[in-house]
Amino acid sequence: MSSTFFGLNISKTGLSGFQASINTTAHNVSNAATEGYSRQVVTKSAEQAIRTYNSYGSMGAGVNLVSIDRQRNEYYDTKYWNNQAYFGQYSSKADYMGQIENYFNEVDTDGFTTEFNNLFNSLVDLTSEPGSSNKRVTVASYAGSLSEYFNALSSNLTHVQEDANDRIKSIADRINSIADQLLSINKQVQTIEITGENANDLRDQRDLLIDELSGYVNVQVVETDVYVRGAKDSHGDPLKAGITDVAVYINDQLLVDSLNSNHLVCTPRTYLNNINDCEGLYDLTWNFAEGDKFDLASSGMDGELKGLFDIRDGNNKENFNGIATVAKGATEITVYNTNATSVNRLNIPDEGVISVASNKYEYDSFTINYNDEGQVDSYSFKLKSPVLVAETDTKIQVAEDVDFKGIPYYQYQLNEFVRTFAQRFNELHNKGVDEHGDAGLDFFTAANNVTGKDMVVTEEVDESIQNTIIASDADSYYRITAANIAVNKEIARDGNRICTRFGPTLDDDGNILEPEEGIESCELLKMIVDLKGDNDMFSQGNPAEYLQAVVADISVDCSKAKNFESSLGDVLMTINNQRESIKGVDSNEELANLVIYQKGYNLCSKMISVFNEIYNKLINETGL
Repeated sequence: MSSTFFGLNISKTGLSGFQASINTTAHNVSNAATEGYSRQVVTKSAEQAIRTYNSYGSMGAGVNLVSIDRQRNEYYDTKYWNNQAYFGQYSSKADYMGQIENYFNEVDTDGFTTEFNNLFNSLVDLTSEPGSSNKRVTVASYAGSLSEYFNALSSNLTHVQEDANDRIKSIADRINSIADQLLSINKQVQTIEITGENANDLRDQRDLLIDELSGYVNVQVVETDVYVRGAKDSHGDPLKAGITDVAVYINDQLLVDSLNSNHLVCTPRTYLNNINDCEGLYDLTWNFAEGDKFDLASSGMDGELKGLFDIRDGNNKENFNGIATVAKGATEITVYNTNATSVNRLNIPDEGVISVASNKYEYDSFTINYNDEGQVDSYSFKLKSPVLVAETDTKIQVAEDVDFKGIPYYQYQLNEFVRTFAQRFNELHNKGVDEHGDAGLDFFTAANNVTGKDMVVTEEVDESIQNTIIASDADSYYRITAANIAVNKEIARDGNRICTRFGPTLDDDGNILEPEEGIESCELLKMIVDLKGDNDMFSQGNPAEYLQAVVADISVDCSKAKNFESSLGDVLMTINNQRESIKGVDSNEELANLVIYQKGYNLCSKMISVFNEIYNKLINETGL
C-alpha cells in the first residue's frame, strides 16, 4: 500500500515537470531569433507505478522528466547540406560568369566592334589616297587601339582569375577555422553528455558551422556510438560509453572528428598550367600527408570551392594532350596525336609540368616537330628529371582537363583569334613594299621576352631539318597572345612603313619577273581590307563572327549558371522551410504551450494546497 503522503509526492513531480516545461519555453522564446537555434521540448513519461496488491492494481506515481531534446530532423539536415553545396557552386559561377560577360559585351557595343570597324574604315580610306602620311598614321593608331582592346580584355580576365584564386585561399582558411571549432565543440559535447545530459545548444552551434561549411564544399556527417574498450554489457555486447563521435568529411576525406582536425594547405604553384595564367595559383593539399591532394577536379566535388576552381582553371578539356610511348629513364618525351595541331592553338607555358599517366614531371623546354608539308607533327619535351616508369601509348597532358569554360578557355579563344588574325594580316603585309622601298614588316607583333624588341614572327618551316625549336627567346606566333599583341614599333613610329602595294616579283635567281607597282597602287591594301569579311579565316566564319560565337558561349554559360542559381535557391529555400517547420521557434505555438503549462502548474499547486488541508486535518485536528 502506498504511503499516506504519496499524493503530495505525485503533485511535486507534476510541479517539477511543468516548471521544466515553462523554463524550456522561456529558453525557446529567448532564442527565437538566434541563428541556428533548434526548438527544445521536455520529454516526459509516467513514473513507474507502485504495486498496491489490491484488486484495483497498481497506482500511478506521477511524472518522470526523461530529457530535454532538440527538435531536429536528420533527413532534412542532410538534404539541406547537399543542396547548399550545389547552390554554392552555381552561385559562385553566376557571379564570376557575370563579370566575364560584362567584359565581353563590349564586343557588340563600343569595344571590339568599334575598334575593328575603325581599323578597316581607316584602311578603306587609305585606298583613296595611298600616299597620304596622315591617313597612314590613322591606320597605325586604330590598329594600336585594337591591340590595346585585346590587351585590356585579357588583363580583365586575369584579374578575375586572381580574384577567384584569392577567394579559394580565403575559403580554405575558413574551412580550417571551422574544423578547429568543430573539434572543440565535439570535445565539449562529449564532456557534457557522458554525464547523461544533452548538450543541445552546443549541438546547435556545431550544426550551424556545418551549415556554413556545406556552402563551401560537399559535406558528409557521420555520428556513431562510442564504446568502452574491452567492456561488455549484461547481454555480452560491447558496452556503450553513453556518448557519440561525430565525424565530418569533405569531398570524401576526413576533416574533423572527436580526436583531431585536419587542415587544408594552400601552396602557390611554382609553374604555370597555361601561358596566360597568373602566377601563384593555389593548389590544395592536406596537412596530414605531404602531397596528399585535395582534388578540386573530382567528379563528386561541389560547393563554392568547385565553382571557383572551374572559373579559375576551366579549359573545357582543351588543355594540351596527346599520346606517347616513354622508356624508363628517358629525359625527353615526344607526344603525337595532340589537340594542338597548329601553333595558333598552343597555350602551354615555356616551362611547366607534364603528366605521364599518374606521374608528373617538370619540363624546361619543348620543341615543335613539323612534317614534310610544314604541318605540326609532334611535340618533344625536355624533362628536368628522368621518367620513373615505362609507359606505352599512354595519355600525356599539360594541366588538368577541366570540363568547364573558365578563364583559361576564354584566354585560349582570344589567343587563337589574335594569332590567326595577325598571321593573315602579316602574311599579306610581308608581300608588299613600303614607301621607303623596303620589304614589308610584320604589322602585328609582340615584344620578345628576352630582348624586349619586336619579334619577327613570319614563320617559314625549314623542311630539310623538319622542325623548329621553340625556346625562351624564339620568335613565333606562339609568342603572341591577347595580353601582348601590339603594332610593330617601326610602323607605329613611321606610317610610311605601312605597305599598300606589291614589290617586284623575282625568280629563283633574283631576276625581276614583274616590276614593282606604282606608288599610288593599292592592290595589296585592298586584299588586306578584304580580310574583314574573310569567311575562311575561322571555322566560325569571319573575324567578327568568331568573336560573336565566343560571346554567345559566354552568354549561354552565364545564363545557365544564373538559372541554376535561381532554381537551386528556390529548392534550398523549400528545404529550409521544411527544416524550420520542425526546428524553428513559433511564437504563437510557444504562447499556447505556455498557457497550458501555466494552468498545469497552477493545478499541481492547487493539489498540494488540497493535500496540505488533508494532512492538517489528519495530523492536527484528528485526535482522541
